[in-house]
Amino acid sequence: MSTDIAQLAYRVAALERLLARTTRTARLAYSSIEGGAIDVHDDDGSLTGVIGVQPDGTTGVVAVNGPRPPTPTAPLVTAGISSLKVVWDGRFIDAQVAPLDLARVQVHLLDNEDSVPDVRNPTATIEAASGASITVAIGVYRTVWVRLVAVTTSGTPGSSSPGVSAVPRRVSGDDLADGAVALPHLSGPLADSVAQGFVDTFATVDSWEIISRGTGASWGVVSSPDALSGGRVGQATGSVSLGGRVRIPYEPQTLYRVAVRVRTTVQADVSDVVYLGLLGYAGDGVTLVNREGAASTLIHNYCAAAGPSVPASAGWVTYTGYVRGRTAPGTSGPNRDLRAPGAMHSAVRYVSPYVRLNYNNTPGVMQVDWVSVTAVQTGLVTFEHLAAGAVRAENLDADAINGKVVTGALIQTAATGRRVVLNPSPTVSTRAALEFYSGSSAETEPGGISSDVIDMGTWRQPEVSVWSPLVGGQGARMLLRSAELGGRGRVSLEPSSQSDGYAHVTIRNGGPSDDSEITIYGARGSSLGGGFHSQVIGGAGITWHSGNRQMTLGGGVLNAPNIATGTVRIAPTPNTPTSVTVTGLNVAGATHRAFVTANSAGPGTAVLGVGASSVSGAGLTIWLTRTSSAETSVWWMIVGS
Repeated sequence: MSTDIAQLAYRVAALERLLARTTRTARLAYSSIEGGAIDVHDDDGSLTGVIGVQPDGTTGVVAVNGPRPPTPTAPLVTAGISSLKVVWDGRFIDAQVAPLDLARVQVHLLDNEDSVPDVRNPTATIEAASGASITVAIGVYRTVWVRLVAVTTSGTPGSSSPGVSAVPRRVSGDDLADGAVALPHLSGPLADSVAQGFVDTFATVDSWEIISRGTGASWGVVSSPDALSGGRVGQATGSVSLGGRVRIPYEPQTLYRVAVRVRTTVQADVSDVVYLGLLGYAGDGVTLVNREGAASTLIHNYCAAAGPSVPASAGWVTYTGYVRGRTAPGTSGPNRDLRAPGAMHSAVRYVSPYVRLNYNNTPGVMQVDWVSVTAVQTGLVTFEHLAAGAVRAENLDADAINGKVVTGALIQTAATGRRVVLNPSPTVSTRAALEFYSGSSAETEPGGISSDVIDMGTWRQPEVSVWSPLVGGQGARMLLRSAELGGRGRVSLEPSSQSDGYAHVTIRNGGPSDDSEITIYGARGSSLGGGFHSQVIGGAGITWHSGNRQMTLGGGVLNAPNIATGTVRIAPTPNTPTSVTVTGLNVAGATHRAFVTANSAGPGTAVLGVGASSVSGAGLTIWLTRTSSAETSVWWMIVGS
């Protein structure tokens, strides 16, 4: 018996020693977070961080609501070719060292010294807290102001650094290596000389690139004793599409003649077909622009030939076409009359010759020995060749001065200053307008009035637009639309064309088959944090919008985003609290309160109690206790504040 007591005493002493060691040891080191997170708060109770599973399902340590970082020192800015090199030394004006929660330093390029950086749209960022340099490409050659803004890991920006100005540098002769300037880089007289007369007689294959070719097709340059120009020809076996490597700057006021000479040497079962004309390129000289404006190798301008067959018996055949100007979409061709030339797409800035041989005809063999793209000197006297006052009234056709027909004319009361202009192609509107110039030096675009009838598919809508002059990048506009389908109409008042902080009042008449509406809309400027509110008053009710939330009033019933109501049915276990959870709600507000009551005539007797827990904007849990298992309706309401 004494031995058992001794063993028991020994085991109790061991447990006491183990318990003492456990209470003196940090227990969090042996803990883990299972499917949740730990919130970190400062002394005031504000949330400053979340450790663990984040609201978006990711896991990590996220800082929130951090303090404003210090202000970086002014950057060192050096001008480069179409660029600025920005250097930050890693120091701060109002701090000795970088804060530990520094995420990056934003680089902002601003138009003037007083501009405020938009921290949502930095031009670049410096990620090193010890300072670094970054080169920013910029496409202007005027004074640009550079400011730095520090941002913490919680997304909190600090104040901007002092501004430093610089002007990007243009390329000079010392910056160019020998051979660096190719044909697409030329402009002015050099580019014009190429546009005046490009000719290729296929001395080398290097002047052409294959755009596309059929299965088994081939292309090359071969000797030919019966070539009409030179001694070599380009030869395509099967279907081959070719584009010239030359990039000819396209002048829309110049008339171009495209000439291509081809023949068929081996004819297949069907006649060989050709497409001849021009490829269009965008301003970079690389991106294709077809006649529909797409960057595609198909559907281009076939001004010289658009699908004629070239039988072998015809020998050498020359196809000629003409283009001038730009339009959207461009023309397809052929355009063989210089009085009715085709046009390239409005986005085309360069062209190159295009030759498509043996279209969809793999067995055939075709040759080409001459391709030219030349500017045509028509002998016509155009307006730029007339001296001021050279044309007198007696030189004009009578119909040009008696008001019968005036086409393509700009009619104005004066050439400069305060004037009224009847402009068929104004800069503000897409249709003809009556423009009013104030004569002010601050005016960048005139005020005006224009009208149109818009094709709405099943009906036509008349419209009148009135706008004020543009000063400082801003102007007002009023739009009147009437006689819409079913007697509807609309009037819109916009106090400014400024899209940041935009506001308007719109009145729409619904007619006999639609609801009339008055809309009042106002947006908060980006420098104030953004956001918008609007009120729509209609025959069916009133709707208030606040960001992505809305409140409606119709038929005397208010539907607010911070109030949710409903009913649940609970079949309780007698004398036992039984719950039902309501989920899937989206009640606005930061604090939510719930109100519940049972639909019962026996409170306190049959129904012993009802309550709510886990109340949030997403839902709540409703509890019911009653003496029986009778299914009971419980009404609930959540109010957010």
